[in-house]
Amino acid sequence: MRTLFLLGFLMALPLFGVAQLVNYDSIVAPLDSMSKSFPEYLVQLAWLNRSENAILQKQANIAALEAKNTQKEFLRDLGVSFNINEGNIQGKDEAGNIFFPRWNVGLGINVYNFISQPTKNRISRERVAIANLALNDQKLLIRRETLILYEQFKAAQEALKFRSIFEQDAHSNYVLVQELYHKDEATFQDYSEASGAYAESQEMRLKAETEVLVSQLNLEERIGMRWENVIHPAKTPN
Repeated sequence: MRTLFLLGFLMALPLFGVAQLVNYDSIVAPLDSMSKSFPEYLVQLAWLNRSENAILQKQANIAALEAKNTQKEFLRDLGVSFNINEGNIQGKDEAGNIFFPRWNVGLGINVYNFISQPTKNRISRERVAIANLALNDQKLLIRRETLILYEQFKAAQEALKFRSIFEQDAHSNYVLVQELYHKDEATFQDYSEASGAYAESQEMRLKAETEVLVSQLNLEERIGMRWENVIHPAKTPN
């Protein structure tokens, strides 16, 4: 039994080696230059132009700054005092006495805060980690949603192209059947079927146009700008 367990563990070792940690810096392409890939450029726009992303970034920055302040908090409770004996300033009194000590230095510290400082530092580091985790999750979410919306927009555009072709074919067939019907070379049923097919193709084309418009609006909302204002060398014209 023990041998089988060891064998299974050794066989599973390659699986652990395959796992990869996510490089969150690559989830959103560097913002200081335009991405070569158009979909990745849309992800850049979505990251730049959404206020919730900026809020999470600022929260992460604040957490980092607070962590730096926390590391220096113990200095706030340190107190240093310095006193010079008045007699040493004025010289001997009438009896010829000089008071000792001539001066003294005092150091005060809040022991609790000093001892608890490492724990405070650890808490502040955890807050920084939490803020960065939230920021990284937002990057994954923005990337996924943006790319999905872009694919839906492209699919809607392709569907509209097919619907337009079907409508043209249905219209051509309708015109042909209408002419044949007027010449008594086609039945009323043929005419009625051709008319119905043409009307149905028009309806489907209108639905496809609506789907394109809705998908475009959804994408525009995500990237924070109108589609016609997006400029990129790899952008495919509508």
